[in-house]
Amino acid sequence: MRHSAYGAVLPALPLAAVLSFPPVAAEPLHVKGVSPAPQSLAVPRSKRLVVRFDQVLDPLSVDDGSLIVTGRFSGVVPGAVEALNDRLRFTPARPLAPGDWVTARVAATVRGIGGEVLAHGHAWNFWTASSPASVNLTLEDTLTPGDTPYGGYAGDFDHDGDLDLAVANEGTDDMAVYINDGAGGYAPPVKYRAGAVPSPIAAADLDGDTHMDLIVGNTGSSDVSVFLGRGNGSFEPQSRYATGVNPRGIAPIDLDRNGTLDLLIANRGSSDISLLRNQGDGHFGNEHRRDLVGAGEDAAAASDVNGDGLEDLIIGFYSSDQVSVYLASKQGGFSLSSTAASGGHVWQMAVGDLNGDGLLDAVTANSSTSTAGVLMAVAPGVLSDAVTYPVGSFPLSVVLGDPDGDGDLDMLTSNFSGGSYTLYRNDGAGVFGGRYDLPAAIAGSCAVLYDRDGDGDLDLAAIDELADHVRLYRNE
Repeated sequence: MRHSAYGAVLPALPLAAVLSFPPVAAEPLHVKGVSPAPQSLAVPRSKRLVVRFDQVLDPLSVDDGSLIVTGRFSGVVPGAVEALNDRLRFTPARPLAPGDWVTARVAATVRGIGGEVLAHGHAWNFWTASSPASVNLTLEDTLTPGDTPYGGYAGDFDHDGDLDLAVANEGTDDMAVYINDGAGGYAPPVKYRAGAVPSPIAAADLDGDTHMDLIVGNTGSSDVSVFLGRGNGSFEPQSRYATGVNPRGIAPIDLDRNGTLDLLIANRGSSDISLLRNQGDGHFGNEHRRDLVGAGEDAAAASDVNGDGLEDLIIGFYSSDQVSVYLASKQGGFSLSSTAASGGHVWQMAVGDLNGDGLLDAVTANSSTSTAGVLMAVAPGVLSDAVTYPVGSFPLSVVLGDPDGDGDLDMLTSNFSGGSYTLYRNDGAGVFGGRYDLPAAIAGSCAVLYDRDGDGDLDLAAIDELADHVRLYRNE
């Protein structure tokens, strides 16, 4: 088995042991509730966020950094943070993007009136509403980002309220960034050099400057490229950090709970994970490599699955056909909570509450069985074995979103050999039907559901890595 040339592989240890940090003092300040509730669906885009504590807050401990709200599409959301007796309130300065997966994080520096701190911080997720739509998709434009485009990400790179697009090109070892003109069109791309065979893309504010940064997994050179955003739609040149072999999954998460986001990388080729600790400025130290119980770690997500305010880990495995949930502990570290069968080799994974019960579920693109797996939570942190749905041949990607605007999460796969994209609609109870197949030119490789034209519903960017283009569809 080949390993990264950047450093030796560390001895395999249980994940709980790997991520152990010094215990902190007891935390007499506790979060009693949040609004919107964790994993809520169809939340109004301008809704105020409220965090309720078990005692009155010290207003001197509260500032704009006390509650950070970040949307997958919206980026870091500007707004006013206030201490109101035993409550922390965030009022957004502008609406969040439609159909956005939002993470809210309370800083560990918030104190009670007696000086007690919220030692571990508190995080939760919810989805914003999107407008009702017919899901009659009309082709409006075709982009040519480079040779063999694969991973795509949409976000507001220049803080103007519309959504830009980044695409990784495996054949030209670069990333193409398209800036939205405000009406859903894109100017010619700016190219940024990446590592070898860049594939997956994720985004987060890594350096705390409120600008979204991009993380690209380079499957050919076994490292990740980090592009720090400048806030005007452009990015700093890449900084590269070693990972395991064939990095496929990227999960930004505050592993050591110091207020900055670290990176957890799932490495299919070396069947392990890499942990990259943020040095506080968006730059990272040397990786720490660890094995998990399973084979072919391939997909990764972070969210609080049991309601304790700590972000847990959901890992999808390619070779052992499973999804595992690891729960975070207050003392530091993670422990295995459950493992469920995915129904095939997990190529990509998405998470969200599929039936409105407040528990986090998961869906997988199962390349070996040409299915999508739906793994429902039966208890906090416990997933059931997948119910599988047939899709086009060899699905590489799966995303969740609400393109019909009915308040639940639908599922879209990109099917490489099938030359198509398959959409299943959710009946609200986590059961999928109404299959709709959209043809690709050659190979369905990846897709992004986002509001490109600013009308409130979710449009589609469909990536085809053999036709070397991205088709932009408008949702009627």
